[in-house]
Amino acid sequence: RDNQAAMKSAEDERKAAVLQKVRWWASQRARMQVERGLAKEIAWDPFEPQTRVPESDDTYDPVSSQEVDLATGTFLQKLVCSTVDSITSQMFETMDTAKKVAVLRVLSREFATYHEQCQAYYQLMEDVQSLASTSHLDESLSIIQDAIRRSVHANRSTCWVHDEIKNVMWTPLADGQSLVIPVGAGFVGIAYLGRKSLSVPDAYADSRFNRAVDKKTGYRTQSVLCVPIIAHDGAVRAVIQALNKSSPSSSVFVEQDARVVTFLGNALLESLNRTSIREKAEKALQRLDALVDAADAMFEPRPSQQYIMLLRERSKRLFKMMDLAIFLSNKDFFSRQSFGPSGDIRSDVVDLDRGIAGYCYRTRETLYLDAPTEDDRFNPSVDSEAGAFPMVSAPVIHNGNVTAVIQWHMAAKSRNTQSVGDSDYFDPTRVSHTTTLEKYLSIVACIVEVISPYSTRVNLSWKTLVPPS
Repeated sequence: RDNQAAMKSAEDERKAAVLQKVRWWASQRARMQVERGLAKEIAWDPFEPQTRVPESDDTYDPVSSQEVDLATGTFLQKLVCSTVDSITSQMFETMDTAKKVAVLRVLSREFATYHEQCQAYYQLMEDVQSLASTSHLDESLSIIQDAIRRSVHANRSTCWVHDEIKNVMWTPLADGQSLVIPVGAGFVGIAYLGRKSLSVPDAYADSRFNRAVDKKTGYRTQSVLCVPIIAHDGAVRAVIQALNKSSPSSSVFVEQDARVVTFLGNALLESLNRTSIREKAEKALQRLDALVDAADAMFEPRPSQQYIMLLRERSKRLFKMMDLAIFLSNKDFFSRQSFGPSGDIRSDVVDLDRGIAGYCYRTRETLYLDAPTEDDRFNPSVDSEAGAFPMVSAPVIHNGNVTAVIQWHMAAKSRNTQSVGDSDYFDPTRVSHTTTLEKYLSIVACIVEVISPYSTRVNLSWKTLVPPS
């Protein structure tokens, strides 16, 4: 009898401990439902506990996303809403053994799922802390993508960043290059334009799916989740995409997954802002150094060809420009100074009124051409030709006179898309870039005067160079 009494006492203590854990879980669950708007506000009075009787249309929302029978759901809903232990205790005691086992099984599953979610949230906090400790974009994107794969059980995740200048979406690849897609392409474009999350259970069964990326990467997409990341100013800065969910409970992304991705995406926004600030500051300092060095060069006597070499080197430091050509203006022709294939400086004479150089001379307008050879003003016998590389062509003005025209080509076919602040290449839409170019052109004007004073060539005519036949 003593052993039986001891066993009964131990069993009662165990039940009391389990009930205490269940009550704690239920209180947390109730607060979560209130915050999510799934239940009405509960009056919590520390001196006079109150009970809210569930309304007829109230239903229990399982944490584990698995269905429960009506009787068990009713009990769990009352357990969630009640703040008095005796009510649910009496309900539990009146149940038969089979129902008690069913309820405890559901409670165990719910508690295990809740515990798993708590652990996942702790891991999310660690990921956010890691993200806050870096200011490099590639490292930030890597942390976010790893966190999303782990948190929502995705086989692969991708962060598509919006390039505001070119209006495209890009993501970095393992080889250091970027994969670029149009803004409205595929599920990413739908999430971007619609400004809301999108979950697709079978990508190939959806006509909106853009299969071009799969063809390029060799990956087979099945389930898809796309979540737009919206900044404080209302602009969509990125779209986070999770692919092929492999959770034991489901192969389709659910609302909870979208909330987790949104949480991580908001942390990514802060990283994008830090990266933007850092890039702008670094590039501003680099360009200031290049301007100072170019200005210092004016006070050091050197041969004319060395001045041209100096301008080419400073142009690369400013905006990654190459293939420098200087068109010294005379009375009716240009004296063109350009670089040959081996890097030697070539001098020749070209028409003053033709080509993009002639247009800049007449209009005093600075041009940025993404595809200069396709422009009607381009003349291959006059302008600097470098295939499909973008061109900058600008007049050099000294004392109110256009003393020269200078042309550069970009060192890359397109602006570096792996940048959210200030890229290495000239961007005519950025005020800081155009201002820097204006300052540099004023320095170039002074150097041109050192190379060949305008007063010595303003009256030099083409006829004086070509003897009469």
